Amino acid sequence: MTLANPAVVTINAVGKTLVKINTDNYGSHYRLVEATQRFDLKIRHAAEKPTKLGVVMDRHNVELTQTVFSTDPDVADTVYQSYVIIRNPSTKTGVETPYLAHGLADYLNISGAVADLVAWQN
Repeated sequence: MTLANPAVVTINAVGKTLVKINTDNYGSHYRLVEATQRFDLKIRHAAEKPTKLGVVMDRHNVELTQTVFSTDPDVADTVYQSYVIIRNPSTKTGVETPYLAHGLADYLNISGAVADLVAWQN
């Protein structure tokens, strides 16, 4: 199974349709360019080096970047990023990792934790 192309990401209740612009070894890059901003979604997969106990961890990175273009040539573009890393032992591909990842997503989404986090709450 592969991820959908295009990928639709909802930003402030507006669906943004990002088209896959690159696929290479274990990774994909999706992009949407608008007049005032650009969205990039990057997905990467890797196997980490074995730990001292010989456990190989699979690593899955998902990164969403919004670049707001500056209208002043003397001012840099504004870049916002959000990303998540999902890790699991390579020999364990069951349901536990998705349960954990969904739990974190629900915490960030449903609890309103993101607003508190960017306000330096802990």
